Amino acid sequence: MRLIFALFSALMLTSLTTAGAQTRIGTVTLTKATTPTQPQNRPASQNAASTSMASVPAGWVEVRGRISAGAPVTLPVGSTVTVVLENQTSPATVVRVQFKTRRLSTPYQLILSPGRLNSRSIYTVRSVITDASGKTLYQSSAVKLPSRSSSVIDLTVR
Repeated sequence: MRLIFALFSALMLTSLTTAGAQTRIGTVTLTKATTPTQPQNRPASQNAASTSMASVPAGWVEVRGRISAGAPVTLPVGSTVTVVLENQTSPATVVRVQFKTRRLSTPYQLILSPGRLNSRSIYTVRSVITDASGKTLYQSSAVKLPSRSSSVIDLTVR
């Protein structure tokens, strides 16, 4: 019995020390997560902006902002936000993003290839918030997209 316990202890000790920060339990290997470091000597607002831009491929178009109702709003369970980028010159939806949320204000971000946009066309961004059954609760007006590769457009819903 002591021999089995000693072998079991040695086996467990070996499995706990493999690969430095890894633990193996049966057929599952757990690896300790590393903590990301923040760039030093920068205000928090610059860190957030650089993180956002760092995730956008070079030359691509980013549209981001917040969707709000003027005051904080708690939405019904199952509410969906739809953000749409539309071509107004030849009416068509270029990008449609949907996500669930329970509160307004909420952030959004669209990232798209510049090849999806025609320099001679006019584009707008708008949002619609629906409940779980699809009934429209709030919607924003369409806001013209500036001709820049990165734009912040806050949308107010009514």
